[in-house]
Amino acid sequence: MIFWSRWNLHEFIGMSLAKNVRTTLRISEEFLSDSGCGEKFNASSEFQEKGHLLTSEGKVAIVLYMDHFQREGSGFAPDLVDRAEESSRLLVDAFFQNNQGFFKIEDRASVPLILVCPAHEIHSLENSFTNHNHFGFDSEKVWFLEEEKLPVISNSLEEQTKHKILMKSPWEILQTPVGSGGVFSLLSSGNILEKLSEMGIEYIEVCGVNLRHVGGYTLLGLVSSCAANIGIQISKDMNDLEDNFDMVFSMKFMKHLTKQTNKLGFHAIPKPNPHVEKVDKEWVDVVPSSPNSYELRRSIYSSLSACPPDKVCLMEVTG
Repeated sequence: MIFWSRWNLHEFIGMSLAKNVRTTLRISEEFLSDSGCGEKFNASSEFQEKGHLLTSEGKVAIVLYMDHFQREGSGFAPDLVDRAEESSRLLVDAFFQNNQGFFKIEDRASVPLILVCPAHEIHSLENSFTNHNHFGFDSEKVWFLEEEKLPVISNSLEEQTKHKILMKSPWEILQTPVGSGGVFSLLSSGNILEKLSEMGIEYIEVCGVNLRHVGGYTLLGLVSSCAANIGIQISKDMNDLEDNFDMVFSMKFMKHLTKQTNKLGFHAIPKPNPHVEKVDKEWVDVVPSSPNSYELRRSIYSSLSACPPDKVCLMEVTG
């Protein structure tokens, strides 16, 4: 199913949150970034302690999502962004440094880690993890997955409701990343969810690599305490919720989502895309000056449409 959206993705996310969230926890950034558990007691300490216990018992897996757009917004020098191995390593290293309170060395060996990135970066990321002792994670519990892509389609109709798929070359279809919502399809492939279930995983945290503070223990503990399907972290300085997302899913609900990804829908984003097409039996280059196509995107927040409001909890990080 495709949603031909009249609003942008940020507005869609905002509307989804306003409509679906019922339980909200407000927590200070200082408490969230505290590397200790229970050292600074407040109303959230119980959630933090519960989340830490679940993590130490090996009940949570992490999906770390990175794409081209997140590297561009990382703040690194342009020459580093262009060097895939260095930029990816810096992003991952910075992510773990910023989130030491959750990704403690003593916990990492019990946490399965799944990295989603562009295909051309998988090899360099694998090398980075090998060269850095897998950042403390168990090498047998680390997966590297290529981000999901879909064909780019023409914005003009050929036959009633049919859209033409654009070609990058005479032998290659033009494709673009689906976005954060592609995680659901990826987890359903390769029996990954089944493997995680066999490990005893009960929760999956999915977050963007640019996120400064992962909800981690506290968000996980909140989801568990509320018996929620989904937990979401937001903060006032998150300018782009699509890139800076942090969500915890119960394993039961994640299995439910992966069985009905076709119902989550897409947003059709108008974009100008150079391509080739056949004219009089000859392939010619087409360079548009205005949007000539739709790139299909799916947000991770599309999962809210499949979840009852009373099964969603929100953690808002304040200054």
